[in-house]
Amino acid sequence: MNMGPTKRNNTKAPDLNKRRRRVYSLQEKVEMIKKIYDGASFAGVGREFGVNESTIRSIYKVRGDIMNAFTDAAPRSVNRIVRVHKDAFIQPMEKGVYLWMQDCYSKRLPVSTKRIQNRAKQIYKSLVELSDVVDKDKYTFQGSRGWVQKFIKRYNLASKLVSGDATSDDTETTRRYIEEIYKMMNEGGYLPCQVFNAVETALYWKKMPEKSYVAKEEAMTTGFKDAKDRVSLLFCCNGSGDFKAKPLLIHRSARPRPFQNISMLTLPVHWRANKNGWMTKGVFEEWFMTHFRAEVKEYCATKNISFKAILVLDNCPGYSTNLNDIQNEIKVIYLPPNTQSLLQPMNQEVMATFKLFYLDHTFEDIHKALVDDEELTVRQYWKRFNILHGVRFIGKAWQAVTQGCLLNGWRNLLPDTTPDFVGFEEDNMTRVLNMAKALPGDGFQDLNENDIWNMMESPERELNDTEVLELVDKKQNDIGTEDDDGDCVESSPTLTMSNLKKIMSYYEQLTQLIQEADPSFERKESVTAILDRGIAPYKEIYRERQALNKQSMITPLFGSFSGSPAPQKEEPVSSRYGALTIRSSTPRIQVNNIDPDSKPDFSGILSLPQSAPTNNDDNTEDEDDDPNLV
Repeated sequence: MNMGPTKRNNTKAPDLNKRRRRVYSLQEKVEMIKKIYDGASFAGVGREFGVNESTIRSIYKVRGDIMNAFTDAAPRSVNRIVRVHKDAFIQPMEKGVYLWMQDCYSKRLPVSTKRIQNRAKQIYKSLVELSDVVDKDKYTFQGSRGWVQKFIKRYNLASKLVSGDATSDDTETTRRYIEEIYKMMNEGGYLPCQVFNAVETALYWKKMPEKSYVAKEEAMTTGFKDAKDRVSLLFCCNGSGDFKAKPLLIHRSARPRPFQNISMLTLPVHWRANKNGWMTKGVFEEWFMTHFRAEVKEYCATKNISFKAILVLDNCPGYSTNLNDIQNEIKVIYLPPNTQSLLQPMNQEVMATFKLFYLDHTFEDIHKALVDDEELTVRQYWKRFNILHGVRFIGKAWQAVTQGCLLNGWRNLLPDTTPDFVGFEEDNMTRVLNMAKALPGDGFQDLNENDIWNMMESPERELNDTEVLELVDKKQNDIGTEDDDGDCVESSPTLTMSNLKKIMSYYEQLTQLIQEADPSFERKESVTAILDRGIAPYKEIYRERQALNKQSMITPLFGSFSGSPAPQKEEPVSSRYGALTIRSSTPRIQVNNIDPDSKPDFSGILSLPQSAPTNNDDNTEDEDDDPNLV
């Protein structure tokens, strides 16, 4: 009989009172991180979620990995798992097609399935040719109809691809949108003067009638480009017509040669520059936060009304989509698709009237120059006509647009609060035409009203492949060292928090020096008062930036966004029709060089989307749901 030692059973009975370990989902971890960035303490967040403070701190330390994992998991929240045969060129190609379509929609250019297929193949081919891959012949893209259908579904694009005249569905959407905007005004206590509209337009600031000998000679010049004389303008007015914001002008040069000895702050426009003279989200957001909010705030103060407003925008791809997340005073809403021609207030006769006044001032200045110098020809005048002349005429033309004209533009969006349409001012057209026909030289005497309209309604062209790829690579903000005209190009000044602090410091040093060095009490008090008035706008901007840094999330999440473009998801606001929409997006995020002190923007990523874009070509295969697949 074996009397060896018996093996002790070390198995312990389970402790039923011991707290079970809980595994938190990615979305819960993201919510924890957001609450910390909103100012909550680690202990407070722990109490809210029922965990120890140390657990919250551990989650916060790896916040970068959590955000990456969250965004990587988002596309797999759909009902099917799609395995993608990876092609490095598919993702940027689809992003380029998406941006091209958005640009066409904003310009009311027709878009069809066939055009999408052709443009996709062209962009794909350009991407391959510009890459450094070894065997480029292996990379092909068919652009089948199946891919088009999947692409439209992935990016939540409208099923009606061909734009043109408004349909009955668009008319019904327009009616519902008008009802919803009045409902928003009534519920929020907004007056018509607190409803604003901004619109971007292109202006060819140096363009002669096509029949004139000057235009014919320019067209024959080698290397002549319309793009050289094109600027982007952003105009804004309110529903009562008594507010006109200072226009935003986007040029290709930060400081052309005619502006070398001129302060850019004294111009009748807010001057901004990028390589192609396009509106970008960064430029628009800077205009909105720095200029528009300040002007609206000052306007509300003069009217003795509360500082709140509604800004109506179209679906231009250059407009920022997170404006409602970084401030609370101005609610930004967007027009429904395919309703721009029906509802956009500033796209009615307002822009046509502005361009008519611009031509009026241009032709008037030509006549004045010819009278002052009898030996001067139109060709010689036109050769020395530069962007500085154009900017001055832009300011005069916008100032000449009357309140009645602005009210006429709002008659479709706010029909119950605007007067009856009084029609266009035909005398202005007659005046411009007569001045143009009176110019000396071949072709001017043969002009008619259609020629003047053609000058104002310069047809918008669609983006070419090079421009699309520049948008994809986000290089449109890069400013070159010299433009095509040989104009000097400098970096655009940036009013950063660091610069604002320097301005405040220099101001304090200067005022202190004046107080100590000047023996005249009256003189130093007078000069100090002037300095106080001059520094006041910078102090206001500094205080607003400080408040935004504490209360809002103004820095994009951990750096740059990359991957698929955010499909424009239109969320209904208090409406079962979804007529009144505020755009939101779910960007894919790439974390590079995490800054622990930066505050990320969680807008649009705190809930897993029901559907998300996945980058796949025609060669995709569906698989059954696999719970182990992350």
